[in-house]
Amino acid sequence: MDIEEIRGRATRRMGIYYIVLATLSLLLIAGAAVLGVRAGGDSSWVVPLIMAAGLLLTAGLIAVMAWVVRRRAGTFVSPLWGLDHPTRRRIVRAIRTGGRLPPGEQELAVAEATRVRKVSVIAVVPFILVIGLNLFQLTLQIGEGVAGWRIGLTVLTVACFGAVIVYQVLYHRWSGAYLARFGSS
Repeated sequence: MDIEEIRGRATRRMGIYYIVLATLSLLLIAGAAVLGVRAGGDSSWVVPLIMAAGLLLTAGLIAVMAWVVRRRAGTFVSPLWGLDHPTRRRIVRAIRTGGRLPPGEQELAVAEATRVRKVSVIAVVPFILVIGLNLFQLTLQIGEGVAGWRIGLTVLTVACFGAVIVYQVLYHRWSGAYLARFGSS
């Protein structure tokens, strides 16, 4: 396994994922804007304007986050994305449990654990912001007396993003333990 070939494959795969995700997001936003204009009446220009501002803000935050991650870790893409699924699972399991791997996979596991230790704090920040915004939305919903199912969806959203944060913190700790045993931090 040549690590540069694996990193190149990972970058190409993630590029394709980003193109598909951006296309689907733009289609979803365009559809929501059209529905907003049709349902808006006199103030129909406000919905697309708010959506465009939100899109630009999100794109800007993602660009800043990608820049910070690239600066700290050297790449935004995990080299594991260049591997086949069973090998990727084996490496992640080894990081989680502290198991030993064959030499080529061991090098990739150390590289991934090092990358995780450098970027996991940065990866958690957007989720904390989303939870904060959802909690703010929840207080507004409770104050306005909205339907219980909307409050339930907001609570579910907060719980899901909280679970992502917990997993990232655990993965950060597992990576540190792995590096203490097999690599350097």
